[in-house]
Amino acid sequence: MSEVAFIPADHIEALPRALRAFGLERFRGEDVPVKLHMGERGNRWYVSPRIVKSICDELSRAGARPFLFDTLPCYEGGRDTKEKYLETAIMNGFGGLGYPIVIGNDGVNVEAGGHSFEVAEELYRSKSAIGISHAKGHTITALGATIKNFGMGGLSNRSKGYIHDGGKPIVDRGKCDLCGTCEALCPSEDAYGERALRVQGDWSIDYGACLGCGRCVRGCPRGALSYKVGDFNLLLALGAKACLMGKEGLYVNVALNITKYCDCAVDALPIICEDVGILISNDPV
Repeated sequence: MSEVAFIPADHIEALPRALRAFGLERFRGEDVPVKLHMGERGNRWYVSPRIVKSICDELSRAGARPFLFDTLPCYEGGRDTKEKYLETAIMNGFGGLGYPIVIGNDGVNVEAGGHSFEVAEELYRSKSAIGISHAKGHTITALGATIKNFGMGGLSNRSKGYIHDGGKPIVDRGKCDLCGTCEALCPSEDAYGERALRVQGDWSIDYGACLGCGRCVRGCPRGALSYKVGDFNLLLALGAKACLMGKEGLYVNVALNITKYCDCAVDALPIICEDVGILISNDPV
């Protein structure tokens, strides 16, 4: 079993001491990407810059050269160009921490589990990786933390699209009896408020509105649905593996301000439970 340090929500001041127990000297002399989500514009529930600074300060004291790192999303918003993301990061309080902010996009192909993923070049070139992840709800994965942080956020836009598209369903019409179970399970809506997947005399889907969550595939009583490529959660885990293979790592999950939705959402509320605390491990799982 991997060791995990747990810092209760009412003892966050113990964070620096807990970090030192994980041997930060192994990062000495390295430019280390600190992978985190710096918040969408309008979302105020991402990991506090104060916590990020505390972690980076300890890395710096140990002789590392940390820099704040994330990649561009594959949707429009306040972070869809490097310039806009930098403005958003500064607006959200990450500009005055004393550490460089680097936004990546281009990737290097890495094989994992029979799939090829484009790992962001800055992450790929680094010997090490630090993950600071907000533990919160997520529409597809239920929980978003370290694996989501790297398995989606550490990849290029092309690979983000590959994972999202790969989890979308295809139908075997010879098995489908139009029972409507898949439509009832579908959480996605199109621009008109209609479900992305519909069974109304025939099986049809709006792939543009489909999230690729896989609920319909897992719930089909006839086994008539399958994934275009594979289950979203499996592809996400393999994407994280591609990012982290062979690297020294330290992973911090911040279970504070636990919202129902991802940091990518402009409105991530509601808060779904009380603050838990911070968990640290050398193991991303």
